[in-house]
Amino acid sequence: MGVSPVCGTFVWLRGSISQRARRPFPLWFALFDAPSHLRVQGLLIQRFAGGAGGISVTRNEPGSNHITISNNEIRFVSGHAGAGLNFCDNVTVENCYIHHCPAWTTAVFISRVNDFVVRNCRLDKNSGSGVRHYEAKRGKIHDNVILNHYGMHSSTINVYEGCEDITIERNHMHNVIAINRNAENLVIRQNVVDSQCRF
Repeated sequence: MGVSPVCGTFVWLRGSISQRARRPFPLWFALFDAPSHLRVQGLLIQRFAGGAGGISVTRNEPGSNHITISNNEIRFVSGHAGAGLNFCDNVTVENCYIHHCPAWTTAVFISRVNDFVVRNCRLDKNSGSGVRHYEAKRGKIHDNVILNHYGMHSSTINVYEGCEDITIERNHMHNVIAINRNAENLVIRQNVVDSQCRF
């Protein structure tokens, strides 16, 4: 699908129901060439193994901004992330259910993103981490349920190199929050972290 938004306007991508099949179409989105002012909403995305994940703002395409991913279900997708965000500003991921994604697939991947929010999502049983950050700045992760992320090198939330000014609050989580070197000015408060008696 090619979309060319007019500057200052929003393009909405919405899920639809097949009249013939009476069920949502399975869809996959890769957003190329610095898309901006996009809302991806109301989709069921499932059963893809191409390595790009479910919704992906592609790497090495700087300049994307004002991207909203809202009210989507992403499941059974392997490779990269359910929602993969790279080189973006002003991003919101909200009210999404991302679950049962195999092959070390992260639910929400945030790399070189500034001014972002992940809120009111349910992330469950993905084989990578729940939310993984690299060089992300000025973000808020709040009011999410992040459960059962126990794959290799997986955590509930990873905050890695170059991350700054990130607030993690009011989440219910299994496993741990992993903080790597060179992450600065983090606020972690009012979360429930349940290890489920795992040692």
